[in-house]
Amino acid sequence: MKTLPKFVLCPLILFVGCGQPNQRQVQTLDTQPITLFSTYEFQLPNGFIKQDEHNWLYQYERKLGKLYLAEIENPSGDLTSILEEFQRDMLEGNLMDYELQQKESINTDEKIGQIWFYRRNENKNKNNPYAVYTYHGIGVLKYDGKLFKILSWSLGLNLNPTINKIFFQIKKIKNDVPTSVSQQSLSAKPKIDLNNMTVFTSHRLAAPEKYKYQGENTNSSLQLRYKNLSNNVTYYLTSQQLPQNTDVGYYLDSYKTNMTNDGLSVEGIQYQGLEALLGKRQIQTAFIYQLHFVNSGKGQTIQMLAGEPSDKEFDNYIKEIIILK
Repeated sequence: MKTLPKFVLCPLILFVGCGQPNQRQVQTLDTQPITLFSTYEFQLPNGFIKQDEHNWLYQYERKLGKLYLAEIENPSGDLTSILEEFQRDMLEGNLMDYELQQKESINTDEKIGQIWFYRRNENKNKNNPYAVYTYHGIGVLKYDGKLFKILSWSLGLNLNPTINKIFFQIKKIKNDVPTSVSQQSLSAKPKIDLNNMTVFTSHRLAAPEKYKYQGENTNSSLQLRYKNLSNNVTYYLTSQQLPQNTDVGYYLDSYKTNMTNDGLSVEGIQYQGLEALLGKRQIQTAFIYQLHFVNSGKGQTIQMLAGEPSDKEFDNYIKEIIILK
């Protein structure tokens, strides 16, 4: 697992300068909805530009802001302990230098969360009346079986009121397909009958019975393989339980690095509503195809080994696998 990134502070302070008076600017930025982690809606403050899956950056005149968001699978532990550990990992320097300004919480049937807000005087001379404040918000939210983490940082404006307004508003994007429509329609395979599928309930996966898999099949792990002698292609389907509190974004980043180090060309795609990694490699006369994603707290791989270029065959294979919602 990668170490969570720290927010770089020192070079940015020069942007404002130490000759500014003590600013107590309170401003709530307008927001617009974005899709977060493929499944959730988040009200992103206007002016923030996406850097990657976790980080957004705001810069306007002498105002700077940073926003970090993470989605954690299989959360465990009480929220206060999780928040304190997150705080220790992410906040720079001594926590004693941060002035706690506000605590907010939510506790409903759907959501339980906490968020704490700080400011910090970046002027090394604490007696100097010309303070340069940065503002920090750090929070955790349990919702829809996931844990969401947020860290905000701002200089030249107080971003805390905006974060307070939007963090607890994270919500799952509703599926507008009528409930009477079958699971096959949800996966864009309306003609597939699940009765003719092999269903792996614990792993929320289904595959056509024509793939006569052999191998391990337990509640925590799938290690399945089927070789079709008619076309000399081997089909794999694997699933492995991930540790609790797995940060999906960084897990996939690490997995992508491993795939690249193994010689695969890799691209990120959307697969049945999930963020996924698609890779391909040729080793002499062997062609390897791999699709990896996280589903129901498990790292899952659809893989194929062929003796000749078989892009279309792999495309058909991954379309035949159904993720059960």
